[in-house]
Amino acid sequence: MKRNGKLALWGGVLAWMGLIFFLSAESDPGALSRFDFEGADKIAHIILYAVLGVLLWRAGRFAGGKFLGAQPALWTFIIGVVYGMSDEWHQKFVPRRTADVMDLLADCIGVGLGIMAAVLYQRAKARARTGENR
Repeated sequence: MKRNGKLALWGGVLAWMGLIFFLSAESDPGALSRFDFEGADKIAHIILYAVLGVLLWRAGRFAGGKFLGAQPALWTFIIGVVYGMSDEWHQKFVPRRTADVMDLLADCIGVGLGIMAAVLYQRAKARARTGENR
């Protein structure tokens, strides 16, 4: 892969992480959403981290070199969970926010779903290229 392609993949990861950091720095996260029901924040965590899982998997798979490219799902999950942990730790220092283990669990679920979606998409794409039908 060309250098610009690698930079674009990792740039997408960093931009998404920046968005998550920005949202975590908000003292009133409810003001960012029109949804106000029990569990809405967990759904938001799952969605945000599922996208992160997809972006991390793509970057690791196609621009991760020998280290990340060898096991992109494993490294994607580890990096995503560690980022989720840092996100929760960051929230301890934001007024009116707390670190929540259930939020971290939602982050882990999201990363896992993102990885599964990316892997299934890649497999379907490979089957379509080879003309394999199942």
